[in-house]
Amino acid sequence: MKTTTKTPKNRPPKPTTTTAASIETAPATPPPAPVTGSKADYLELLPAAMRIPASELISMRADPQLAFQNTRLGVASVIAVADRASALSETDITELASLEEVALAVVYASTQVAPIAAPTALQPLLARGHVLRALLLNTAETLVLAGRLPKADVEKIRAGKGKLDTARDLIELSSLFEEHATAIAGKHPVTPAEVREASEVGTELVRLLKPSRFHSRSSAPAPGTDERDRLWTLLVQGHDRLWRAAAYLFGKKLADKKVPPLQAEHRRVS
Repeated sequence: MKTTTKTPKNRPPKPTTTTAASIETAPATPPPAPVTGSKADYLELLPAAMRIPASELISMRADPQLAFQNTRLGVASVIAVADRASALSETDITELASLEEVALAVVYASTQVAPIAAPTALQPLLARGHVLRALLLNTAETLVLAGRLPKADVEKIRAGKGKLDTARDLIELSSLFEEHATAIAGKHPVTPAEVREASEVGTELVRLLKPSRFHSRSSAPAPGTDERDRLWTLLVQGHDRLWRAAAYLFGKKLADKKVPPLQAEHRRVS
């Protein structure tokens, strides 16, 4: 999974190790404080989520807060034995360690599922999106000619049509410029602020726009549902790999304790 430099986010403290003695004497503890999710992780992970084939999507019917807490516990268990985990074949310890960011993106995505916006709220944002898409896409095509960007990626973006494709193109273009930032530095007029704005405008448009294949408001999922489900699918897939790593490291009997199912409830000590 690609990593990028991100602004530090305020997150709850990592889970601490509890001994058997402390369990017997510990007073009742309140449930973990809810997390607000991470827009930065949402924006970073959404391009990968949008590439998941529709046939593989998992509809989210879960509590994102509980999924986040269980993901944290699972990641902490495996990272605690990172040396052993790194030696496992087909195990990417860096990817497993980043699952907390995926869970935070899911929490944020769940807050973005909202009713369809009124046209008066949508049109100015769409107009800005068209300007940014033209700027980034025309620049990207010039950089392709200069051998600085992959031709296939840019041609795929150019092929899209329609409002929803425009929104997704903005996200893909922003990701493309960030991924190749070193190779294209000083070779184009697009500013870092415009690259970030393209991602933000694209994400907001995806949330607001109603997919054209739906004709009945009653049958259409709320805007933001597709993005939430795609990020949820990323988390479910990653959690499965995390659990399999735990099964190798701790044995199948302990795997569910070390890496709890995403919706497992935890009984608090009383």
